[in-house]
Amino acid sequence: MKDRPYIQLYNTMILQTRRGTSRNGGVINAKPIFVLALIEVIRRGVFSNNKILFNNDLKDVYNGLYSKFNPNLAIAPVYLPFYFLTNDGYWHIKWIQEPSPTYHPSAKMLKGNAEYGYLDNALWDLLQEEEVRQYYENQIIRFFLTA
Repeated sequence: MKDRPYIQLYNTMILQTRRGTSRNGGVINAKPIFVLALIEVIRRGVFSNNKILFNNDLKDVYNGLYSKFNPNLAIAPVYLPFYFLTNDGYWHIKWIQEPSPTYHPSAKMLKGNAEYGYLDNALWDLLQEEEVRQYYENQIIRFFLTA
């Protein structure tokens, strides 16, 4: 699997995902957990094409994973990584109407202004393979979510 350059390219990009910090200085793992949720909804066939809707299917998977990996923390709302992961280069939003750059994201704003989110097409194609999904999941868990 490592002989395929795009696998390593996206592994590097995913592991360079920038995380936020909480008020007490801790790291917020919302974006890595959101990527795990994306992998899981792809595995389940929730979205058959590279158009990830901001909906309850995605939210439920994200909330379950967030609780699993951060059982003692309040869940960061799914709209935050859905919106802010766009800063990391492999996740994008197709806007109906793009909000002002100073607008803070909310679930209402995304539901009213985002048509869908989508991954780079090459990453979407890679994530159609179970072996690749497992590889990325293991990398994300090892790098971001294990103490």
